[in-house]
Amino acid sequence: SHSLIAYLGCFLGCETVADAMQNNTIRQAVTALMAETEKTFALPEPFSVSDYQADLLSRFDNHALKHRCDQIAMDGSQKIPQRIVPVIEWYLQRGEIPRQSCRVIAAWLAFLRSGQTINDPLANEFVTLRGLPAEHALDTLLNMRAIFPPAIASHKGVRECILHTMNSL
Repeated sequence: SHSLIAYLGCFLGCETVADAMQNNTIRQAVTALMAETEKTFALPEPFSVSDYQADLLSRFDNHALKHRCDQIAMDGSQKIPQRIVPVIEWYLQRGEIPRQSCRVIAAWLAFLRSGQTINDPLANEFVTLRGLPAEHALDTLLNMRAIFPPAIASHKGVRECILHTMNSL
């Protein structure tokens, strides 16, 4: 959720996470992503996912923290494989498309193509995405094996969901 806030926040010109969370579209996207993600893990009792999510939202709303969107948006190639890819894989194993997780990929790709500074180990490859049409940029990104496994890269439904979401951004 932190990365989604950062990518959408950067896209909308928000300086901090708290600023971005003032946007109802971002807030709704974050809560939808949390709901989608919570299904993918089992937690011991008496851990309360809803309490944890409420604590996170409170933290994201805190203007005193000054978490900058542009800083959090960095190193996506390191974050996406750990935070988003497993969720997509979990849903695909059940024959479902995780639309909110696809939104994270779409927002990340929009950020990578936006012309903003990219601080990432794969920055040189990401810069090439800027000049490509959206479909080609998405195919290039999905075929980066350091980030996406073949099952995700070749999944037509995932690709269509990301592309549709990216075009709507």
